[in-house]
Amino acid sequence: MRPEEHTEIVRRLRSAEGHLHAITGMVKDGKTCEQILHQLHAVQAAIQSASCLILIQQVEHCLDVLQQNPSPDNSSIEIKRLVDLYKYSLIFSSIDVHREIEEVKT
Repeated sequence: MRPEEHTEIVRRLRSAEGHLHAITGMVKDGKTCEQILHQLHAVQAAIQSASCLILIQQVEHCLDVLQQNPSPDNSSIEIKRLVDLYKYSLIFSSIDVHREIEEVKT
């Protein structure tokens, strides 16, 4: 990744960190569930945003590698990497809310 890409990812992660720190204080201070959930949503959005940016940058890197060195072996490796990234992004983005709720109930 290029340094300017690092900067944007770090900015988004720091945003999540700030919101998470605020949530800890809110819980300690007995803030309402709605206020806490609102902040939790902000944390999730910032993390998801950073994740998407990392994924996009990696896809762009793989495409650059394929253009610069289009050998069959290299193409196979980079295409596998792209497929793995896609699978991982699907897993990461799908949270089983029902399972999480059941765990809280028990």
